[in-house]
Amino acid sequence: MTLVDDALASPPRASRRARRPRSLAGRLLLVVAVLALVSLASSAVLTALALRPFLVDGADERLLAARVPASFRLYDQAAGQVQGSDGQEFDDVLLPAGSLAATVAPDGTVGEVLVFGTDDGDRPAWPADLATRALDEPFDVTAVDGRRAGTYRAVVAQSSIDGTRYVVAVSLDEVAEVVANLGRVALSVTTVVLVVTILLGWWLVRLGLAPLRRIEQSAAAIAAGDLSHRVPGGDPQTEVGRLSAALNRMLADIETAFAARVASEDRLRRFVADASHELRTPLVSIRGYAELFFRGARDRPDDLETSMLRIGQEAERMGILVDELLLLARFDQSRDLEADDVDLVALARDAVADLQAVEPDRSVTVEGPERLVVVGDEVRLRQVVTNLLANVRQHTPPGTPAKVRLELQGGEAVLSVADQGPGMAEADAARIFERFYRTDRARQRTRGGNGLGLAIVATLVEAHGGRVTVRSAPGAGATFEVRLPVAGTAPAVLD
Repeated sequence: MTLVDDALASPPRASRRARRPRSLAGRLLLVVAVLALVSLASSAVLTALALRPFLVDGADERLLAARVPASFRLYDQAAGQVQGSDGQEFDDVLLPAGSLAATVAPDGTVGEVLVFGTDDGDRPAWPADLATRALDEPFDVTAVDGRRAGTYRAVVAQSSIDGTRYVVAVSLDEVAEVVANLGRVALSVTTVVLVVTILLGWWLVRLGLAPLRRIEQSAAAIAAGDLSHRVPGGDPQTEVGRLSAALNRMLADIETAFAARVASEDRLRRFVADASHELRTPLVSIRGYAELFFRGARDRPDDLETSMLRIGQEAERMGILVDELLLLARFDQSRDLEADDVDLVALARDAVADLQAVEPDRSVTVEGPERLVVVGDEVRLRQVVTNLLANVRQHTPPGTPAKVRLELQGGEAVLSVADQGPGMAEADAARIFERFYRTDRARQRTRGGNGLGLAIVATLVEAHGGRVTVRSAPGAGATFEVRLPVAGTAPAVLD
């Protein structure tokens, strides 16, 4: 056969194993059955091994107790008085039917054998050293016809009447029968107990593995896509209960991570779409003015100046957008910042002065202590304050008053920027710190920036270990509040 034929004729070992599945319940039941069988068999064997010596010891006691009656019987037989009263009494009381007694000649031969009780015709194969064998020490002898090994238990004694040696033997058939009966009883008991153990074990194993089957069903449901499914809880004191609790915690983490991943992908798609939209607008403007230049604007000084001016403005705007995108991308990857003492009051006053230089008619006040020091990056914290005030300038009518307030609350420096502008709806306030999000649905360029200013504020504040919130309502203005750890409570290294 070719190698292909061999492969077709002999399926892989893994395939053969796959066709012979063995469940955990089956393996546990097999282990229980094997352990029960080994335990019962070992118990029966050990009982038999312990019982036979015990019964043989009993036979030895009877032999030693029967030495004197046996010597009397032998003496009576030699005198022709086999039916003596004393011998018959001892025969009935001490020696079972089939027991033997015989005199031993000086050369070790056995004389006439005296049988106690019923004579079944069987005789021991007397050893040749009876004349020299130690007295009163029992030993085993076999039957003459060899039907059974160790059929008799014998002892050599010496008569106190005439000093002759004699041997007394008692049949061990009763011992063998008791041991055989024990074996039959043990076999029957083992069979019954093994069957009961298998049936009871099967019920208990199925009952014990029921929680695992529920876990299996839950895992199948989760694998099918239902991440909200949970494993039924159990007793926390049991292994299955602790496993269920651990699986539920893991599933909750997986569901949370998956939801976060989906949300992150949605944000990324929205971010890419918004970034493309924001970059496309200045690029279209630049391309339009460039085309206008090639269509004759270069020969018209006024049109040429206008084209170059607009190209420069759109390029500057696109450069600011790219810089802000790079800043956000860098902080998404690493948040390494300088860790210096920064006075928020000084930063706030500088930012307010810059705003009033651009809009002298706007009233902006600063309230707070003379100094309020935090640990952070001065450049980035200055950008936070500047962006918050730029948001006021862009989203409120000219001349709208604003207030910057600084205070210390519970180990935190609180910087709040409040305006009296039109405010925003609750849905807008919940998303105001998202990248490229603007309350201006039409994305008009006459109002607002590119939707990254407040996102940068949130990113920089979080990088400093703080948080930023907003309170607003339509027609009630907006208040942005930044909380930062003060010097001495912030970590030495910001990351």
